[in-house]
Amino acid sequence: MKSTAIARDLLGEDGVYRHVGPARVFTSEADAIRAIKGQDETALLPGEVVVVAGIGPMGTGMEEV
Repeated sequence: MKSTAIARDLLGEDGVYRHVGPARVFTSEADAIRAIKGQDETALLPGEVVVVAGIGPMGTGMEEV
C-alpha cells in the first residue's frame, strides 16, 4: 500500500497503520477486482483486507494495481 494513501487519522500513536482482521488473498488483479466490485460469490465483506500475491515490479517499475 502506498503510504500517501493512508489517512493520517488511521495512524497509531507511533505513526504506523495497523489493521487486524481477515485477509482475502488473490493471485490475479482480475480476481481481486471482481471481488471488490462484488460481481460474483467472491464478493468482499466489510473489514476484509485485499492481498494480491505475485504482483510486483515488472520491467522498469511497479505496476499500478
